Amino acid sequence: MILTTAELDWVDDQMKACKIKYQEIYDEILDHIITAIEEKRKNGDHQSIQLLFQQVIDTHFGGYDDVEDMATEQAKIYCVKVEKLKMQSFKHYLSWPVLAFIIIVLVLSFKIPDNKLIEGVLRTACTILAISPFFYATTSLWGKIKTSKGKQSILKTQIMVQSTLLIAFYNLLINIPKYFIPGDGGYHWDIFNHLPVPALILIVFVFTWLNLATIRFCKEMIATKSWYIANIR
Repeated sequence: MILTTAELDWVDDQMKACKIKYQEIYDEILDHIITAIEEKRKNGDHQSIQLLFQQVIDTHFGGYDDVEDMATEQAKIYCVKVEKLKMQSFKHYLSWPVLAFIIIVLVLSFKIPDNKLIEGVLRTACTILAISPFFYATTSLWGKIKTSKGKQSILKTQIMVQSTLLIAFYNLLINIPKYFIPGDGGYHWDIFNHLPVPALILIVFVFTWLNLATIRFCKEMIATKSWYIANIR
């Protein structure tokens, strides 16, 4: 038997008392409780929503505290699955043909002239590769995830963190050497001005690999956004 709107609102209000940080886990547990109550009504149990709700909380979870414990455990399970998905994304673009192609390009790159134009092209390439996953993630998630007041989206958090790591790596690559290597004529040391072309091309390949892996990870997460919630028992 389907619950009334008033009953659904009451259950939602009661669940808000539980300290569940992530919206997706909250929704999954809430859905489980509502389904269990509706199953009781279907089987002829017409007690008040208050009594049915408490019975489900006690029998399925062991009480309010155990609901919060389960939510915390679900988040941990999710993080383990996310790490596996990340590794799969990074491994996807690593193969012997790809490595052989990179080696051939690096060998040929010794013939490329080392001038400002080449340095500018490689700098621009790295910049675009660093920021594009963030823009991809932002536009892909736009308007797709809604959260209640005081809750976070575990899906969005993981995707946005991963999409900004390449920007952080780029900033470190540009800025860290400035603190350890003196510049020329008062200018800061810059990898794009001082490293040889083959080294810069290798850096571009690394950024390309990280870029593709990050975008693939975001696509997989968005396309299968319900995979990470383990079955509530």
